[in-house]
Amino acid sequence: MKSSVPHHSRIEEALSSLKFPHPEHVADFYEDHDIYQALLFCSEDEEVNFVGEYDDFHFIRWHEYSTDVLPFGGSKAEGIKILMEKVGFALEDVYAFGDGLNDIEMLKVAGYGVAMGNAGQLVKQEADFVTKDVDDDGILFGLKELELI
Repeated sequence: MKSSVPHHSRIEEALSSLKFPHPEHVADFYEDHDIYQALLFCSEDEEVNFVGEYDDFHFIRWHEYSTDVLPFGGSKAEGIKILMEKVGFALEDVYAFGDGLNDIEMLKVAGYGVAMGNAGQLVKQEADFVTKDVDDDGILFGLKELELI
């Protein structure tokens, strides 16, 4: 992960919620590397300046100060669909675990969506099951409760 600015408090706040440090500053990283996903650090009010302005991008908010910027049509849900088609599995057999707003689409497309206990209410509403917090071994607990292991 690289940052186009040396330091910004919104980047630090959003990424610290994932326990990531502020990324290294490399202003021209995009010139020599393919970019498959970017993060836009802005409030929801500021996001309206971008959404709908760029036909090639899809925006999915995951934090008060951050939005995923993906190629249009790209998402975790689309990745799951493509993978399942390639390996010959049905979407009904997919279990997806998520805790952020950017996971809602994935939880809906999976046969069984599992929200982490630390997820927000909107995420939990879309899930078939709510497990423990991620920091409380929520994935392991969920796998056991669902009798997957």
